[in-house]
Amino acid sequence: MDYHPLRWELMLLYADGRLMSATDAAPAVHRSFHIVLKHLRILREARPSESSTEQSGCRFLLYYMPEQWRPRAGVLDFGWCVMNLPTSGPT
Repeated sequence: MDYHPLRWELMLLYADGRLMSATDAAPAVHRSFHIVLKHLRILREARPSESSTEQSGCRFLLYYMPEQWRPRAGVLDFGWCVMNLPTSGPT
């Protein structure tokens, strides 16, 4: 999987384990639904993210970052790569 700024934004968005559809993620990253969906599919195929339809009555795929990649807040650990995520705070 090649680096892409939108995929990085999506990984940061999902890094806390939240379940979110592409429809909800698109405005959060200020991109169109179709381009967000494309990049979420790429992340899912590469395994940093997964999708679920487990919520009752859900008609959309909900994407999320699995707990196995999130050992603690602000860290993504893929085994071969550990990312310390930027934290928001006073600048």
